[in-house]
Amino acid sequence: LFDSLMVFENYPVDEALADELVQGSSNGCSNNSLNNDRLRISEFQGVESTHYPLALSVIPGDSLNLKLMFSEPQFNEDQVRQLLQHLEGLLQGLAHSKADTPLASITLLSEAEKQQQLVEWNGTQQDFPDELCIHQLVEAQAAQHPEATALVFNHESLSYDELNQRANQVAHYLLEQGVRPDTLVGLYADRGFEMMIGLLGILKAGGAYVPLDPSYPSERLGHMIEDSGVELIITQQHLIHDLPRGAAQAFYRSIALDCSEVQQQLSNYAKENIDPALIGLTPKHLAYVIYTSGSTGRPKGVVLEHKGLVNLSCHQGRKFNVTGESRVLQFANIGFDSATWEVVMALTVGARLCLISELETRDIELLSSKVQEYQVTHATLTPALLPHIHLKQWNSVQHLCVAGDQCTLEAANTWSVERHFYNAYGPSEATVCATDHEFKQGEQQLLIGKPIDNVEVYVLSPEQQLLPIGVPGELCIGGVGLARGYLNRPELTAEKFITHPFSDDPEARLYRSGDLVRWLPDGNLAFLGRLDHQVKIRGFRIELGEIESQLLLEPSVKEAVVVAREDRGGDKRLVAYVTASETSEDLGGTEETLMDLLRQRLKAVLPDHMVPSAFVVLEQLPLTPNGKVDRKALPDPTYSDTSKDCVLPSTALETELSVLWSDVLGVEHISIHANFFSLGGDSIKAIQVASRGQKQGLPLTTKQLFQYQTIAELALHLDIDAKTAQIPQSPVKGVQSLLPIQHHFLSTQPVEASQHFNQAIRFE
Repeated sequence: LFDSLMVFENYPVDEALADELVQGSSNGCSNNSLNNDRLRISEFQGVESTHYPLALSVIPGDSLNLKLMFSEPQFNEDQVRQLLQHLEGLLQGLAHSKADTPLASITLLSEAEKQQQLVEWNGTQQDFPDELCIHQLVEAQAAQHPEATALVFNHESLSYDELNQRANQVAHYLLEQGVRPDTLVGLYADRGFEMMIGLLGILKAGGAYVPLDPSYPSERLGHMIEDSGVELIITQQHLIHDLPRGAAQAFYRSIALDCSEVQQQLSNYAKENIDPALIGLTPKHLAYVIYTSGSTGRPKGVVLEHKGLVNLSCHQGRKFNVTGESRVLQFANIGFDSATWEVVMALTVGARLCLISELETRDIELLSSKVQEYQVTHATLTPALLPHIHLKQWNSVQHLCVAGDQCTLEAANTWSVERHFYNAYGPSEATVCATDHEFKQGEQQLLIGKPIDNVEVYVLSPEQQLLPIGVPGELCIGGVGLARGYLNRPELTAEKFITHPFSDDPEARLYRSGDLVRWLPDGNLAFLGRLDHQVKIRGFRIELGEIESQLLLEPSVKEAVVVAREDRGGDKRLVAYVTASETSEDLGGTEETLMDLLRQRLKAVLPDHMVPSAFVVLEQLPLTPNGKVDRKALPDPTYSDTSKDCVLPSTALETELSVLWSDVLGVEHISIHANFFSLGGDSIKAIQVASRGQKQGLPLTTKQLFQYQTIAELALHLDIDAKTAQIPQSPVKGVQSLLPIQHHFLSTQPVEASQHFNQAIRFE
């Protein structure tokens, strides 16, 4: 029931004995006779121990005495002495405070501890070129090493000089179109040279780029365009017709950089750099606006400046040893600030940025092949990918960084062998990264580390008081790189970006991250979780309230709650719980039709990573005694194909695929016509299915799972591919992979039968 004990020892033993002595004297009894008549025990010793981790005894008297006993497995002597110091500080604070002083406003920390947190652990000051904008670092590389390769993509390359000149032509064109410092310009492009040329061109013209992901639903893109007010969108020919129509279209004009007419027009513009001073551009102007999930049902734009990116570049060079010889993988989608992290890491120091296609980000074999081809030295990935990658194929990667989600200790130990392995942490509001930590073999936990150069971090109570080592609190971030705030959201900006309580600068602010952390004695930070309902799924930052708001717009839904739950494989999935309204009953909808309706509605307005893997219809949501939704009491979802038209597998290949899907998705009785992604599949699950299938001898790829999303379609195309495949007839030499039938035999037979495989062979 409890694990700590406090005893207030105020029982009046000594007073009772004194009273007896006084009474005895008044009755004519001497002290000697009283002493002779009573039993006295002297010269004894006692041993006190506690069965609790902590047991505090408070002994009143002329002075207040405190005695703290502890259990060594849970605490050491230094920790207990610190606890006593904090308790003493609290009591001193109470003694010198007014009676109406809130208890939470009294600090626990000594002056030495305050000095440690405010000065020693936040002594991150490093010189960096704070007079420059981020694109000027790229221009410097183009001037120093014009022939060096800047970009590689699809067997083509672009030198720093070529990249710089083409971006300059775009910049001069944008200036003519009215772009000025802090002008927002949309960037709606697939991975490739045009995306990078457009990004740099926007920055050089003084504008700030707003990445618009082509994979997003039209409604979401429309909101981002309207909210940001972009009047120009840089894009590609094949994407122009995918841009949002209707009201959003009135806001913007599009420019396709790969259009022959546009290229001809751009060729007439100057290739020289634009002097920032001539257009009034400074490092305090905007560099980009990144949209993140918002709890109100709409994404919110985070507004970030050049100086934060310049500081980030300098830190990356020092921390990760990025040089002109480095080759950096550009893995992240442009719609996420991890892509900015990768671009800045490479192009500002003269390294080579290795671009890959969208398909290659989803297929582990294709991705690993590109890493080998490019001989990538630096990569940043989400932790969920690591278990599915073959280490040997990534031998060239000497600096691997994980970010976006919590990484397991097992993965850290595996990937930190013979390479540098880092865990990076940071919200978009702090220019991508606020802290990082290089993991070393044998460490017992994976930390988020210490603040990067020129960044400050504090662990605060709800009353904005510093908290002692080991006590959980909210991580608040300050220093260079802090965002201006949220675009068109002054109230939210004021709520999340607060006045800096430990700075003399009246303009200094702290960002309240909402993340729960604690200090360790060595000044590192340990991540503990969230204070709200924001979650990370496969590296994507998701506000559950945004999904709930969209669900509640459906008339058939009365109540909605979305949570992130771990499946049996340890992967996190989104699960939506709803109660049906009377409208749903009037329409005669079943639970199955309601779930399908909700899934289709969310797919139309939210990115794929925000669509729940499962929907659960309840009669009523469980409530706590105070009337709030009891999220812990929500039932586990049933991942199964409940369709009335469930068609079970009828061939050996369909059966094998069905078993494979069931194992990865945790779904039983899968219909051959059920959609992989409707059953809870995602890009990571697709990678798992393809990887396991290949180990069983199936010629299965991630691309096929995205193309053929049912077992029936997939089995048909796998069968056709198998029949038309050209089997090599060259002489067999060395180690050979098992045949599909051998895979099947060894995976289905008992161990003792593994020595009895029969194979007919003809010798001539």
